[in-house]
Amino acid sequence: MRCTDGLRLFRAEGTQLIITYSLGVARTKHLWLRLRHRLFRVLRRDVSTLREEHEYLYNVVSAANVSSQQLRCENLICCSDGEQVLRKFCEVGDVSGAVEALSYFHGPCSQQTYVALLRACSKSKVLEQVRSVQAHLSLSKTSVRGSLGEHLVMAFAKCGAIEEAFQVSSVLPNRSSLSWTSIISAYADRGLIHEAIQVYRCMITDGVEPNNYTFVSLFKACGNSMDLERGKELFVEVKSKGLESDPFVSASLLTMYGQCGAVMEAETTFCEMPDRDIVSWNAMLSAYMRQGQPEMALRLFRQMQEEEFCGNHLTVVITLKACGQLIDKMKDSFKEGMLVNLICTDIAQGLHAYARKIGYESNILVRNILVTVYGKCGAIANAFAAFLSCPTHAVVSWNAMFSAHVRQCLPCTTLQMYKKMHEEGVNPDNLSFLLALQACDILIEEASLSAEGCVQLVQSLHTDLCCTDLGSDVIVGTSLLKLYARCGRMLEAEEVFETLPHRDVVTWTAMLSAYIEQELSSKALQMYEQMQLYEVSPNELTCVLALQACTALIGAEIENNRGNPATFVNLGYILHTDTTIRGFTCDKLVSTALLTMYGTSGFQLEADNVFNRMLQRDTVAWNVMLNAQKENGILLFREMEQEDVTLDDGTIVCLLNSSGRIGSLEATNWLHFAVVCDGCDEMSLVATALMDSYGRCGNMEDVDACFDGLLLWDLVLCCGYMRGYVGRGDAITSMSIMGLMNFAGYKPDDIVCALVLQSCSHAGCPSECLSCYCLMKQDQTVEINLKHYGILLDLFARAGDFKRVTSIIAKMPMQMDEAIWLSVLGACHLHRDVELANLALGHVVCLNLREIPAYVIHSNASTVHSSEYEV
Repeated sequence: MRCTDGLRLFRAEGTQLIITYSLGVARTKHLWLRLRHRLFRVLRRDVSTLREEHEYLYNVVSAANVSSQQLRCENLICCSDGEQVLRKFCEVGDVSGAVEALSYFHGPCSQQTYVALLRACSKSKVLEQVRSVQAHLSLSKTSVRGSLGEHLVMAFAKCGAIEEAFQVSSVLPNRSSLSWTSIISAYADRGLIHEAIQVYRCMITDGVEPNNYTFVSLFKACGNSMDLERGKELFVEVKSKGLESDPFVSASLLTMYGQCGAVMEAETTFCEMPDRDIVSWNAMLSAYMRQGQPEMALRLFRQMQEEEFCGNHLTVVITLKACGQLIDKMKDSFKEGMLVNLICTDIAQGLHAYARKIGYESNILVRNILVTVYGKCGAIANAFAAFLSCPTHAVVSWNAMFSAHVRQCLPCTTLQMYKKMHEEGVNPDNLSFLLALQACDILIEEASLSAEGCVQLVQSLHTDLCCTDLGSDVIVGTSLLKLYARCGRMLEAEEVFETLPHRDVVTWTAMLSAYIEQELSSKALQMYEQMQLYEVSPNELTCVLALQACTALIGAEIENNRGNPATFVNLGYILHTDTTIRGFTCDKLVSTALLTMYGTSGFQLEADNVFNRMLQRDTVAWNVMLNAQKENGILLFREMEQEDVTLDDGTIVCLLNSSGRIGSLEATNWLHFAVVCDGCDEMSLVATALMDSYGRCGNMEDVDACFDGLLLWDLVLCCGYMRGYVGRGDAITSMSIMGLMNFAGYKPDDIVCALVLQSCSHAGCPSECLSCYCLMKQDQTVEINLKHYGILLDLFARAGDFKRVTSIIAKMPMQMDEAIWLSVLGACHLHRDVELANLALGHVVCLNLREIPAYVIHSNASTVHSSEYEV
């Protein structure tokens, strides 16, 4: 539109309808809408006199402050019928108005009018409008042939109605390249290369010579379907027809090569082009980008500048994307990544200046990609300046700013901008909510906000989401339930899950992951079963999570000495079968999860079978096998050396655990030497495993040497050091280490206190154990848990102090588990306390009806008591 005042004036003089048409800005559309319904009255012949319409329209124009110069007669277009009016509808893009106006014509229109209508319908791509024009042609008995028929075929093809286009085309006496190319183009838009080629062959058979636009459509079809070989065959035909130098054909060929990943062929085509237009330059830039070669794209842009070729807004957008892609490519390397950030910031600033120079700085695509790239470079100030350069901001611009701040881990600023967007009356879309939820996730990760504060933020976003029509969006809903789960609010997460109308495998998998994260493995397995009842097929990650849940249940059974872990291993067998049926056993993550499950349960043969069938055995898989092998880990390590597997700190920890289990001081010494040579003896996990291994071998001097050689301590290292003395029952040294921790400023936590209690228990020192317990009660920062009570009860029960045992049980703020009651029951058998044995047995039976050892211990205690009574 021109930046001049506009009007559309209809004036009647005698029997002629006089139309003034001038393009304009803001009030053009408003004025057109005011006059539109009056025009329909004229076409329907509902006006008593044309003079009345003239007076009305003159008043409208006067109210629009139209100058007298704009009403000069030379600017008026006259016509003797309403077809001129109908064509004006098409010129201003009011296709629905044109089709409605057509319905008032009871006779045939001229071919020129029908062609104008069909061209307008091709642009709007509304199938019903094309059908309305075709219906009018049929009712008016207008012959559909020649140019009119060709345009009708083109209109149907543009709307995707290929069958109707074929029907019209089949009755045309003479078909030109326009109708054939229109149908080929329709197939190309859908990526149906085989159908497009078939139509092309029919076109040749029909004796119609293809033109440059025909090959443009065919190359487009090849690119959309990634059919490089077919594209090369078509290029041979292009050469035979002498069209290889056509700029449109060359540009489409270049684009096709880029889509198919044939960069060398694209470069050859580009270099052989005699005249390169902006489409060719942009196509070559896009080809480099598709193949992940941002450096080449930037070099090509530099060449473009050296040749003094002026780009357009797409050139700027593609080159800016190359900057962003280069940053993503180098993000894994910290030093190179920092350098690339600085370089790309300079390039982005240069492109920003270039866009300003060629007049595209205000283009919304350029502005948004500028904000995104500045954000990737860490130049938040530049991103903010680019954002503020526009007086109004659409939701796309806000999303670009959100993304820039989230990428730089600035969650608070992101949420403040989200609030500002609401204040400006801009409605968020699904990407806005996703980025706001990511900001909340960063806050939770950084623990920079209290748990309750994070929950309130998530709930606020949830409320905003419910106020829009995006509440049913599966991607946003999945992110929301993940956040609720991270906050520990499983009820809210389940509510979000249940309210989603469409739940895909990603949503189900997210729910499984939430349950596992909250240590609700049983619910996770129920969810796995339920999703299949809803006919949602699990993917590889879903199966991995199900196996992790099963492994967690097996580990809990073994740790707490409850029941038989084989019960859950049987469930693991079922999951293994399920993954085999689905063809997931070749997946590295699934195989590693199976290894972990069988290794945890002690089913070594099954673990070996899975391991031997793995196509790719990485370090993680070897580490899992080392843990599973336990005592044979050193032997497995020899195989690792033969296969030249890269060792990590996890491998060293597994090997040290293995050497500690078998008590091999020689293997531990050799591993210690390897650790020192690799320079990882200062790593917390490795040093802890090393002290644990020496402690299990009984070499406390080397344990002391390892700890004394550390430059820095932390709580984990102190616990590892203490654990070696706990195993020896050295309560004095254990308490000395705790005093050392206090002196160094490390506050003992529940794990340290448990180790001290355990050392006192092993040493048989009830008074020291009780003193430590009293200190824990005085210290409000240490939470006394079931493990602490279990150690106390085990010590006093073995010492025969059942009065104190009964007192502790009565004062415990929590229910005792099965393992503790079994320990008390065993002590009752040792000290022949039948009354307490009956109490312990009752609780064990309530917790686990199948606990056979409990009945045996109770029977032994009762038998001993009866024998003594008889004596």
